[in-house]
Amino acid sequence: MPYTSGEPPQVGDRVKRNDDGSFATVIDVELDHSGIGRDRITVKWDLDEISFTDQAEVWTLVRRA
Repeated sequence: MPYTSGEPPQVGDRVKRNDDGSFATVIDVELDHSGIGRDRITVKWDLDEISFTDQAEVWTLVRRA
């Protein structure tokens, strides 16, 4: 599934997490994870160097790469 805003994820996208409003940059994309139609993204948080993998649908695109 794409972002909440409907766009498919791409590396370099600026995104905002829907539940807490935190911002991050997409550093990796796995389309159709496990063949179940869910796109996974790995993001790097703005405030530190920690990366995090999550379902794309819980994020909203802020700016396209």
